[in-house]
Amino acid sequence: MATPITIRDIGASSGGQITLDAAAANMEYVNTGNLILIVRNASASPVTVTIQGAPEPLFGRDVDKVAVIAAAATGVFGPMKPAGFNQQSGVNKGKVLVDFSATATITVGVYRIHP
Repeated sequence: MATPITIRDIGASSGGQITLDAAAANMEYVNTGNLILIVRNASASPVTVTIQGAPEPLFGRDVDKVAVIAAAATGVFGPMKPAGFNQQSGVNKGKVLVDFSATATITVGVYRIHP
């Protein structure tokens, strides 16, 4: 079972401050289509982030988004379109699944941005 990622709100009045939590190898969040995923790599080595694509039987599409975040760098992903990334069935229905190649010194957060 994947570890849930807390969804937080950020807006113009918050001053852009964000909170990130320790990553686990397999994580998930309920996706509404207006969220961004932030991944900070504080390690001395790159880390691979895989956002699992949702199987789409009509067109046979199941494409993962894979990105490498350099050492001491931050990656921002999304918003993720529900049709392409929300899992379609089972306990993960409506969720985006995120996997990390390493978790030491990796932090992650999901944010809903408000004007």
